[in-house]
Amino acid sequence: MANLSEMSRWEAGIYQWETSDPVQGGPNGIDNRPTRELANRTRWLYDELGRVKARMDDPNFYKSITVSDSKALFDANNYLHIGADAAGGYIRNKKTNKGIQLKNDGTLQYDGSDIITARKVSHNPGDYTVATVPSSFALNKAFDNSIKRGGAIGLGGAAHQIAIGWDTPGLVAKVDTQTFNVGVPTGAIAYFVHAVVPFGWLKANGAAVSRTVYANLFALIGTTYGAGDGRTTFNLPDLRGEFLRSWDDGRGIDSGRVLGSAQSDAIRNITGEIGLLQRTDINEYVAPSGAFRELRKVSGYIGRGGVDDWLTITNFSASNVVPTAAENRPRNIALLACIKA
Repeated sequence: MANLSEMSRWEAGIYQWETSDPVQGGPNGIDNRPTRELANRTRWLYDELGRVKARMDDPNFYKSITVSDSKALFDANNYLHIGADAAGGYIRNKKTNKGIQLKNDGTLQYDGSDIITARKVSHNPGDYTVATVPSSFALNKAFDNSIKRGGAIGLGGAAHQIAIGWDTPGLVAKVDTQTFNVGVPTGAIAYFVHAVVPFGWLKANGAAVSRTVYANLFALIGTTYGAGDGRTTFNLPDLRGEFLRSWDDGRGIDSGRVLGSAQSDAIRNITGEIGLLQRTDINEYVAPSGAFRELRKVSGYIGRGGVDDWLTITNFSASNVVPTAAENRPRNIALLACIKA
């Protein structure tokens, strides 16, 4: 007794025996037709279930997939087509036939044009250009005229250039042939309420610093405040414990001074004289006042019935009337003096 020959095929229908059908067995016999068609359907279902199981066991998909919220939306072409081809992965909107593609070279595109990402506009030297000009005017200018260290932006032709650069002293900008510090100019003096020296500044403490590292500052002040080692360094101004005074520059109030020169302390001269004589026959005695103080009296007489004399000795001290110290100073607050490098 042989088994039916099965084919993996989905039969459109199952044959129904008719009363007129003869009794006929064998591979092609009419009596075996309904059973054979059912067996074919069963074999097809078995094979399809095997393929589904194989896909579930393998986490990888080897065909693109479509995603939609409903059959009706799918029939109206409202679905996403997700897949990967030789150029990279993609998600495509069937309705618009436009999509996002992550290419194998790492670029991200929409409808064939590069998408500007944070990486594209970062400070990383390898990320300073994009192949497609963005639609934003500001970004368009930035990417048409890329700025990076050692580069420049052309303004109206080669005759007008803006260059941005940075180094140890800080950020600088160059317009054509003129160089500017961005922010506070080199050589400026500033006072800070904290002890930490800000970036781009140096303590104004008379230290010797490099002529090459701080070339811009050296070009301005040279050896005015000291020549350093005479070859590779120069001295900064030493403003510790000093008060600043504006340069006279020909006005005549503080004449004879040169820019950057130091001046010792001084006060206006205080002069005066005093003479005191007291006699018994002259009863006029003026007591010292103000900065003058009486120390003692020296008396003498000629003889009985003679005239007695008293000599009053006085001294002068400004501390009798004002606060004094070993220096002349106004009221003040101690702050950290720095110079822009």
